[in-house]
Amino acid sequence: MVLRQPKLPVSLAGHVSGFVASLQALGVPWRSALGRAKLPDEPTDPLAQWPTQNLLSFLDDMARRAALPELGVMVGQSDHSGAVHPALAEAVQRSPSLYAALQAVCQCTHLQGSHVRIWTCASQDVLLLRHLGSVPAGYPGAALGEHFRVVRLIRMIRRFLGHDWQPEWLWLAAAEAPPASLRRFVGGCAIRGGQPCGVIPIPLRLVACPMPTVANGLSLAMGGSAPPADAQGDWLQRLRAVLESYLPGGGLTIEEIAEMAGMTPRTLQRQLADRGTTWRGLVDEVRFSSARQLLQGADELTMDEVAQATGYSDASNFARAFRRLCGRSPAQYRADQLPVR
Repeated sequence: MVLRQPKLPVSLAGHVSGFVASLQALGVPWRSALGRAKLPDEPTDPLAQWPTQNLLSFLDDMARRAALPELGVMVGQSDHSGAVHPALAEAVQRSPSLYAALQAVCQCTHLQGSHVRIWTCASQDVLLLRHLGSVPAGYPGAALGEHFRVVRLIRMIRRFLGHDWQPEWLWLAAAEAPPASLRRFVGGCAIRGGQPCGVIPIPLRLVACPMPTVANGLSLAMGGSAPPADAQGDWLQRLRAVLESYLPGGGLTIEEIAEMAGMTPRTLQRQLADRGTTWRGLVDEVRFSSARQLLQGADELTMDEVAQATGYSDASNFARAFRRLCGRSPAQYRADQLPVR
């Protein structure tokens, strides 16, 4: 006899803390609603796991009592970081391209709990970012949760494509009409509800975009503000420049660059971690950035020449690495850059 596994969707308690912070800022009482939803008194540990259905009941209760049908969109636009697991935020932070960041989100979604699935698939010239909650779309509060999720995902995409980017259309699993604030947030694009899953379409020609850097060379992701400037100057940018200079010769090992920087490899790794990246992530970023520039250049370099210039042993290794970070082959990426005639 095979026992059926019981379903118990769970979510990070940090999701609740973001909503609580917004409700508190509005002066809306929320403590009694936690009790009505049979949730703990207060989300003190953002990494704790709480039952998703109870959490959604809390959101529905608060939205109805406070007359806030746009609660999910409002909290999604806030910079509260508790709703994102630190490991997921770090994975996105060190992603050298939008495609790599999307893959990190898909691979690390389980850290957020078991309440949602996120995956991608390509359709012609569009990458479809799909998402689906484990609680039925008609469950009270599920639409609020989906609105929050959509806003957070689009905010992450805009970190790479710019704050003005908007999808051409949007699918939602929730059948009810989306709030006006969500329509404004996505630029008034067509939104279709009651679909098998939520979908955010991203043109494939854009998925190779790197994250813009702030003044001190560090990238921003998943909301929040810039870290403080490096008192020693732009150390990370200088490190990138050195690594790029050595790429045609096969690149540097971590031991070699650590010696140049006057520190041990372990100290170097700690310095990189403090700046939101890793040795592997930094090398991938430098190689990918250099490859993009060469593929966009006016000189038609062969793939073997681009591979050698970016420190790969041959064109096949280069193509595999480029596709892992970009979702497109180098040849497809080069074709995407050609002007439309």
